[in-house]
Amino acid sequence: MNLNTRLNTYLLTGVCVLLGIMYLYPFFSSSITWTFNRECTYENRSKIVIPFGWITGEGAGFVLKKPQAKLSYRALSMFPNELEVSDNGSSLKENNRKREEWFHIYGITSTTDLVDARTYPFTSIGLICGGVGELEPSDILIFSCISPDYRYSFRFSGRLKEIRDASEIAKQIVAR
Repeated sequence: MNLNTRLNTYLLTGVCVLLGIMYLYPFFSSSITWTFNRECTYENRSKIVIPFGWITGEGAGFVLKKPQAKLSYRALSMFPNELEVSDNGSSLKENNRKREEWFHIYGITSTTDLVDARTYPFTSIGLICGGVGELEPSDILIFSCISPDYRYSFRFSGRLKEIRDASEIAKQIVAR
């Protein structure tokens, strides 16, 4: 093998590795961040263990995000998996009118009869969930839930396959 062939091979290999790293940057970035922040606190309480790839994000209340694994040119494929948590205190429990307003905002018609198989990981831990909105592609969902004591509200947006991880986070918050 002559010198030019060897240089071309090294150059081509380097370009392929660089493109692969750039393509998978969201995965590498969130994995590294998660490695150093596997636990976090919510409202100065005990630690919450975060599932693999989920990282804290910016926003009102407590926000966790799980970036997509790879870069894509399609706009919705970059749609982040996100779980937003708000602590309502006891204000919703004490005020029926305010609670009914929240139910209306979240699309909850009743505390017992709204069941959707896609939100089962959340409803199975006792949360009351509203209707599910879908975006194209159809595995991207948006829905909101309220804890049984009306203290916490949750808003999930993201891929169907990430609902189980998000419900594990919600379970830890509600159990506190």
